[in-house]
Amino acid sequence: MQLHPIKRKQNCSIQLLYIIQHIGLSLVTMNNIFDSVVYHYDNPFSDSLAYERVCDVLYSTRMENDIRHLSPNGNTAGSESFNALLNHFCPKLYHYHHNSQKARMQLAILHFNENCSKAQKMSREGAPRYCVKYPKYKNGETVHKILENSTFDYCNELVGEVQALIRTGPETVEQSDSAETVPPPLTSSIIKISREEAIARHKTRYASLPDTVIILVD
Repeated sequence: MQLHPIKRKQNCSIQLLYIIQHIGLSLVTMNNIFDSVVYHYDNPFSDSLAYERVCDVLYSTRMENDIRHLSPNGNTAGSESFNALLNHFCPKLYHYHHNSQKARMQLAILHFNENCSKAQKMSREGAPRYCVKYPKYKNGETVHKILENSTFDYCNELVGEVQALIRTGPETVEQSDSAETVPPPLTSSIIKISREEAIARHKTRYASLPDTVIILVD
């Protein structure tokens, strides 16, 4: 099996370079790592079937597309923690009006921005505090930092803004409510048909299916 020059973008080239070097490939030339990378074999296992399967996975289009979506500057733990927080403010099993949904999302953003960079708690001796957990999915322990408690200073600021808005008069509140544009629901673009036509389509769809026969055996 012969490797030909491969085209990669910057992040893709760097990530693939680290992986390929770990499995035994040597770099011969790297003419502009942002455009092309040329490799050759000097691995005694390069002719094995397992080695060829690994290279097939590394040079596949799916691997290339996945690497392009990797975060180049850091992990995505912050984004994942915000999504988890958003599920607390806006549970998916409930339906909210557009204005209520928007308000809940804004509250989640305020809470996250205030508490996303909490400092680690310190012991009386001045040492950072940790906790050890033993999850079911892992045959061993996991160590986590103990962070400071969450703060809710944004709530006091919101209450102050509401009180200031009320003091300006009810006209200001009504104007702010009327200025909010509520988009139509997603189902508004669907062409609706009559109930009789929907039932007829349903019967036609399942008319060709054989009847189910249940046989009782003693």
